[in-house]
Amino acid sequence: MRVHMSRVVILLLFLTLMAPPGLTAVLPREDVPVAVNIPQWVVLEVFPGLLEFEEEDFDFEGATVDDPGVTAQKLEALELRSAGNIPYAISISVPEGLTVFSHLTLDGAIPVGNMGWRETPLSGFDGTFAGLTEQSVVIKSYDKAGMDRLINMDFDLLVNWDNPAGAYTGIVLFTVVPGEPGNNQ
Repeated sequence: MRVHMSRVVILLLFLTLMAPPGLTAVLPREDVPVAVNIPQWVVLEVFPGLLEFEEEDFDFEGATVDDPGVTAQKLEALELRSAGNIPYAISISVPEGLTVFSHLTLDGAIPVGNMGWRETPLSGFDGTFAGLTEQSVVIKSYDKAGMDRLINMDFDLLVNWDNPAGAYTGIVLFTVVPGEPGNNQ
């Protein structure tokens, strides 16, 4: 018995159309709405993570007995890298209550105001240094979200003649202030 293929296809099509609804296989389909709530965030990284003044940073040759002390400079001492999905500002200060960098073993102290900072000038090293304080001062602000933003920082430090030789410690604090656009991009 030879059955034509066209008759089989017609028969199967007829049976499928005439089958009761309960016997028909239906693959369920659902549309699912997607909601994404992206939080605000800013990331700040500071390299190398330690601001260290060493003997070669001090200008002993330029110092005289009439000067209040000897100045040390660290040019391009720190690199601040940041990224964020909101406008933000980066500020600098010392923690509240920190008024001196303390000597590790002796009763010596360097006032935090003796340390100055500046953003590394793009054209030479001719910018002025601002004194470090407990008051937060904006270094740079960004009006738009963005990534891989870079700030290079210079520091100077006046060490008075009456500061004992040795190691001192302190903290410089960098703070991200979200949502405060400013004058820099």
